Amino acid sequence: MIGFLAGALTTAAFAPQLIQAVRTGRTRDISLGMLVCVSTGMTLWLVHGLKIGDTALILANGASLAMALPLLFLKVRNDGLRAARGLRLEEQPLESRGLPGALSSKARRGWGGGTGQRS
Repeated sequence: MIGFLAGALTTAAFAPQLIQAVRTGRTRDISLGMLVCVSTGMTLWLVHGLKIGDTALILANGASLAMALPLLFLKVRNDGLRAARGLRLEEQPLESRGLPGALSSKARRGWGGGTGQRS
């Protein structure tokens, strides 16, 4: 019984995010890394549940994947792989754009020496 309740709650946690992403079409604030890790974990739990015949694991992770995978698809479709990784063109390391030695966008905005404080 506890497994079914836990599965229902963790599955329900994805519903608001998926509904909002479908309704607004915005996924920029969703972490691609989180979606990939959670989806991979759910897949492994689903496989484990199938292997041991645990209905709670199968239902919970199957339903969670049914919400997480469309969200992952929307993230990649809406933001593209580069933007999904959190890199907009102007925030990419300038060296990767063929500008060796140029200041990064953070340096231009006045962030100092990795201390986390503005200079």
